[in-house]
Amino acid sequence: MLEKTSYDPIKDFAAVARLGTQPFIISIHPSLPAKSIKELIAVARARPGQLAYATNGYGTAQHISGELLKLRSGIDMKLVVFQGGATTSRGIRDTCEVQAQLPEATLAVGFGAGINQVDACAIDEAWQTNLRGLVSYVIPRVDVQVSAIVRSIANTVPQTDQNAVATNGLSNNANYTVTSQQVQDAIGRPLPGGAATQSVNIVKQGQVYGPRVNTVDLRVAKIVRFGSTRTNVGLDLYNLFNSNTGTTFNQNFGTDGATWMRPTAVLTPRFLRFNVTFDF
Repeated sequence: MLEKTSYDPIKDFAAVARLGTQPFIISIHPSLPAKSIKELIAVARARPGQLAYATNGYGTAQHISGELLKLRSGIDMKLVVFQGGATTSRGIRDTCEVQAQLPEATLAVGFGAGINQVDACAIDEAWQTNLRGLVSYVIPRVDVQVSAIVRSIANTVPQTDQNAVATNGLSNNANYTVTSQQVQDAIGRPLPGGAATQSVNIVKQGQVYGPRVNTVDLRVAKIVRFGSTRTNVGLDLYNLFNSNTGTTFNQNFGTDGATWMRPTAVLTPRFLRFNVTFDF
């Protein structure tokens, strides 16, 4: 929100019609000795600057409503911003008819070219849940903003094929190379096109994933005001706990699986960034 504007939001606008109403509910912790708005205001007046109220973002209707309550009742409460959400999903796909007619064919669509699938006729992926949250608080009087972003997300392989079948993020493979002779012995015909070998995934799709990726990013910024401008001088600390979770993995099983699922890339290690932002 802007402290100063080139217009007066009260004098320069005229109400035309009411388009709708939206009620808001105030909920408080049971330990607070208040059973009504009147009692809450009384407690807040007795504890100036000690109570805090939470909203889902700066400039939102909840934020403005909280500031309006403070203004009209003459109380002083701190603002804490919470944002976040959770998603959970799974992918289900079926290639049974294709495999029944062409068991030696490469099922490239949605699985990656050159990779046949073992037990992939009907794939029912495990549920994958992603959690994200943000909390932000401005310390009064000193104008220092402290915020943090918390993430806990499933470690899936991004799907880049726009024509791919349903998935919430591909699982990892265990690619084992079979020869045309092995295929001939198994199904009675060699690999198509005279191919000598074929890479086969020997684990069921939708089941093998890397460990969850859990990260915390921290930001501390000093708010400096110069007239109508505002400057944020901040420090961003990424990967606060220096997590080294693997993000990509070796999917070649080899002959004994000794190096299978060994990380080939990990999260970017903890690093600090200095930044300055001007608002005018």
